[in-house]
Amino acid sequence: MSEIELKPCPFCGGEAELYSMKRDKRKVLGIYYKIATIKCKRCPAKIEVAGQDNDRAFKNAAKLWNRRAGEQDEVKRK
Repeated sequence: MSEIELKPCPFCGGEAELYSMKRDKRKVLGIYYKIATIKCKRCPAKIEVAGQDNDRAFKNAAKLWNRRAGEQDEVKRK
């Protein structure tokens, strides 16, 4: 899995960690999705994101975890 740095928790400032990677029990269009869970070590904040493989699920979860209000989107708008 690629090295992606996680920002501190947006609620308490605690350290975030990749808590688990598990296979979803539900099959969608013939595919079992992987679920990445990122959680704060200090408070109950967490996010769970599904993807077709572990790397994709973790990258998407990290992107959402690292997003903060007021920051510019990575996508340039015309």
